[in-house]
Amino acid sequence: MNSNKAKIRLLQPSNSAPKMAKPSKLSTNRTTYPFGSSTASWSWLSASGLVSPQDFAFVVFSVIYLFFLSKFAFPKLTDPMEEPPVFNPESYIVWLGPLFGGIIGIVIPIAYMFEGFIEGDKEGIRAAARHVFLLARQVFMDGVAFSDRFSTPIRVFVPVFYNAKRIFTLVDWVKREFLKADDQEYGGSASGVGPISDISLPKEQEQEFKEHHDPISSSKLSPKSQKNQTLQSTTNRKPGSFSFRQLNALAVIVVLSASGMVSPQDLAFVLFSIAYMYFISKVAFPVQSSIKDPAVFSPQNKILRLYVLLGAIIGLVLPIAYIFEGIFESDKQGISAASPHVFLLASQVFMEGLAFSDQFSTPIRVFVPVFYNSRRIFTIVEWLTSEFSKDYAEYGGSAKRLYLGRALAIANMAFWSFNLFGFLLPVYLPRAFKKYYSTHKVKEY
Repeated sequence: MNSNKAKIRLLQPSNSAPKMAKPSKLSTNRTTYPFGSSTASWSWLSASGLVSPQDFAFVVFSVIYLFFLSKFAFPKLTDPMEEPPVFNPESYIVWLGPLFGGIIGIVIPIAYMFEGFIEGDKEGIRAAARHVFLLARQVFMDGVAFSDRFSTPIRVFVPVFYNAKRIFTLVDWVKREFLKADDQEYGGSASGVGPISDISLPKEQEQEFKEHHDPISSSKLSPKSQKNQTLQSTTNRKPGSFSFRQLNALAVIVVLSASGMVSPQDLAFVLFSIAYMYFISKVAFPVQSSIKDPAVFSPQNKILRLYVLLGAIIGLVLPIAYIFEGIFESDKQGISAASPHVFLLASQVFMEGLAFSDQFSTPIRVFVPVFYNSRRIFTIVEWLTSEFSKDYAEYGGSAKRLYLGRALAIANMAFWSFNLFGFLLPVYLPRAFKKYYSTHKVKEY
């Protein structure tokens, strides 16, 4: 009898089941504290007037686009067991990483800003405020994305999207710190913060500040290259040989670089993209030699070919013609504004040719256009700002060129924004990863 009663007790799950809720309480507390702190941080910065309209626009766009992707590209799976956590939530490394990032990215910069208020370092405060605001918003959006309403890819999208944007604000912050005048002009202490007589920057500095911190992070990705390069991959091009398209792109890269129209930052970006492409191809997305990756889209798709052709005309042919005309009309401002976009797009085309060789897998072919398109969005924003800031009385060029330059910048902004947010992220990326992971077995880490 006693043994039977013991068996019955073992079969009853009533007492053991509630104990499973204990970890969820722990994880809820861990999530609530940074969530509430980040809300206080970005709310305070917003109310203080230290946040630009471009950053507000970026945040609003990220919220809308997150819901868009969650509905059309990465919907929530019906079975929760199909989406296990990416990392073990009880791992100390998983918690030490965000803690370290919170101290470096939010706590210390906020202390730096408070010291700046005391010493009157308005420039330093403004430069640091953008980074703190975006990081605080990222923590807030991370909390939203980790609710039951969103799938795992959406939880990945938030930190990647915000981190890409913040890199540019950090670059500007570093530049402003190192370009500060010497201590006599600077007026602050040598320890790092210094006063400026006015909270508002001079007009020229303010315009330059806005240009460098402009909205949506994106810069370079032509489905044209993707699609045309999908066609190239089917032609079994020999490794090490360049296509006609790549040679043309390389010629544009060399000419613009030799002419001094390319900034060191853009050259560094291209070199970094090459090194990083090879790095993730070895560590994250290696080629499975036994199985050939299938094409994401059909090479015979006429709509895709027309889309690629349109991208080439809008993004390369017309801007190159605009640059050459600017040489005759001595429009140095227009040339310098359009050149970074052309250089990066030509570099993208060349890199896509490399990525579509047999040495790289499908995710690497996705990485190149997304990475470059994201960067180019910023250069197009600066191009737009430059075109619309021209004063016709001081311009000196023809009115026709003035309006053509503005129309061309607007057309590129519209096309490449759609390319990134309407094609690459919601359509191309999910299909490419689905084909890659359905073909190859993935190692569990």
